[in-house]
Amino acid sequence: MKLIVTIYEETFDSALRAIAALRDADHDMIELRAEKFGAIDLNALRASTSKPILLTHRGMRVDDTLIERAVSAGIDLVDVEWHPSLTIERFRERIVLSHHDYEGVSGSIDAMRRFGCAHVKLAVTPKTLELLPPGSVVLHPGPVNRGVELSPEVLDSDRSLVMDQVDSGVAVRMAALALCLRARVSA
Repeated sequence: MKLIVTIYEETFDSALRAIAALRDADHDMIELRAEKFGAIDLNALRASTSKPILLTHRGMRVDDTLIERAVSAGIDLVDVEWHPSLTIERFRERIVLSHHDYEGVSGSIDAMRRFGCAHVKLAVTPKTLELLPPGSVVLHPGPVNRGVELSPEVLDSDRSLVMDQVDSGVAVRMAALALCLRARVSA
């Protein structure tokens, strides 16, 4: 299992400080949520860690120019939000193609897979098990509003890993707190 640490800060400088505070032994990859930053120095981001980096701009359209700049700077993966009219010409091996739908299960995992990207990621809220793609599992960090966020049918099914995720969440939060307490970050 790989541990990806998500950095979600108000400024790019504070994100770089958060990355610097991490110990290499405590994680396998860094996801930088960059949608708040505007233009960022991708070379400085790459130089901030020896670990692989996933660059994410959640809720924003990512164009070929940004993908090319990120790849040229040595960023390992770029998260690109899928939409039906999306075209990807290059760097598919460096793209995490993602889709977020918190109202149901829209979009087509088959259409997403046809892009041939490095990874396909769905974040959806299925109302029934029939809506889930074959082989998929249900995850939620908890607590869950039963019947609101997830139906009892989905939550209690064999495909639900929610309770495992909730149980692991305590250990992960404890580890994150331990990292924060050991971190030496100057303000």
